Amino acid sequence: MIIKKQPIIMIFTFFMCLIVGCSPEEQETKNPIITQTSNESSIDQNLSNEAVEKVLKKEEITKANAVNTENLLLVAFEVEQFERFNLKEIEKEIKSQLKKDFKKVKVEVTHDTKIMMEIEKLQDKVENENVAPKKWKKEIEKIQKLMKEKT
Repeated sequence: MIIKKQPIIMIFTFFMCLIVGCSPEEQETKNPIITQTSNESSIDQNLSNEAVEKVLKKEEITKANAVNTENLLLVAFEVEQFERFNLKEIEKEIKSQLKKDFKKVKVEVTHDTKIMMEIEKLQDKVENENVAPKKWKKEIEKIQKLMKEKT
């Protein structure tokens, strides 16, 4: 009796693909991304670095960025995929916490990805070259206007 190996190999391959394809993947970020702006430039970003650390203490936050002037703090964050349904509540919590912690400055918080990217660009400019304080304020005002347009 001759056994044909081809159908057995095909069935085995099908089941292996099924098992591998259906295995759950971990999408949870174990190490959140922290982007700190250099403190060596003429623009003091200690306040924004401290705000990012406080925001990242929340479990559902995967990434956070912030920039600040003397009287304004802009914070953008990203959450885990499954927490997208609670974005408004998370944003409200973060804003109230930061307002309590940083009473001397106006706090603006968003979960908008575009704002996150704009803040990252501004941070890169500060780290790569010295940005004049006037230009810094104009860039932050531009980001703040973008935030208000979304709301």
